[in-house]
Amino acid sequence: MNRIFVVIAVLLISFSCKEKNEKDGQNSNVECVVKGRWVVMNSTLYEFDDSLKHTIYSTDGKFGTLDSAIPNPNKWWMEGDSLVVDLNFGNIVKYDVSFDCDCKVMELNNSNGKVRYWKEGFDLGSCPD
Repeated sequence: MNRIFVVIAVLLISFSCKEKNEKDGQNSNVECVVKGRWVVMNSTLYEFDDSLKHTIYSTDGKFGTLDSAIPNPNKWWMEGDSLVVDLNFGNIVKYDVSFDCDCKVMELNNSNGKVRYWKEGFDLGSCPD
């Protein structure tokens, strides 16, 4: 009989933790991905496809398609939890990647500092720092 109470208590605790995480904007059951369109400033968007990082600029915060991207996109890939970008000519940069706000904010961190990207169309003000 005591085992049943222990099992029920463990289940209740685990469900309450999951609900708390979802209320905080974090859902541990969702796997976030780099692939997609990410704004880094209101004038710059990076579109990550399967293997290339494209740069699209804007003067009014509205971004065009890949047809308007600058030439020569950069190759990118994941190494564990790290994003690696080939900036060409032997320059490789590696970032620790973390996600926030239901995968709508991506934070890249390395020895040069930290940068927050957000999904195109997402209100960054709705996500706490």
